[in-house]
Amino acid sequence: MFEISNLPRPVVRYGVGLWRRRWIVIACAWLFALVGWFGVWLLPDQYESRAQVNVQTETILDPVMTGVTARPNYEQRVDVIRQQLLSRPNVEEIIYRAGLDKEIEARTEVERRAKLEGMIDWVGEKIKVESPMNMYFNITYRYGEPVMAKNVVDAVLNLLIEQDLGASLAEKEEAKRLLDAKIKEFDERLTSKEKEVAEFRRLHGEELAIIEGKERQREQKETEFARIGDQLASEQRRVASLRNLLSSTARAT
Repeated sequence: MFEISNLPRPVVRYGVGLWRRRWIVIACAWLFALVGWFGVWLLPDQYESRAQVNVQTETILDPVMTGVTARPNYEQRVDVIRQQLLSRPNVEEIIYRAGLDKEIEARTEVERRAKLEGMIDWVGEKIKVESPMNMYFNITYRYGEPVMAKNVVDAVLNLLIEQDLGASLAEKEEAKRLLDAKIKEFDERLTSKEKEVAEFRRLHGEELAIIEGKERQREQKETEFARIGDQLASEQRRVASLRNLLSSTARAT
């Protein structure tokens, strides 16, 4: 049977001491809990906004990868797109589009610019652009105001779409340029051939006239021959009819 006397004396001594001071221990526990709750209450609220978009990485990178022989793998393309999207000029554009610049309070333009530079660094670090699966990008941003967090994500998303659309338009413009070049090349070839034909007719006009005259004569002869053939066939049918009539008359007599 278990008895307290069987416990080691130091354990018994500490247990008795805690029991005698139990109200102090409980008070300390409540004090620490209240301090912790107060600290949590003082922490600013953080709201997270997230968006997912499908992006053609090859299309976006084509303008910046022109002339590069070795094509990067998908992770490298994602890193390049992230660095390009979160460059300082782009982050500054995101700040203005989201309205974060209105929170800057400064008396002079120099002070305002300095605070804006600090905000660019801070916002650029807070924006998360990740690609958990091929061709899909997750854009995440946390801020103390939910509307502002959403505005920042929307600004990043619109900027990314504009880059993708701009690259697609550039690709289409390049295709149109190549097509126009091909059409121009074919027009030049056609014009050159027409000039060659005109030059040939000028140099060999008499021969061509004779050939064309003979061709017309041949066509006329063929037409005349066909007409004579038709007349001959008609006469042959008449002769055959007369023969049939003659033979039937001879049998009747």
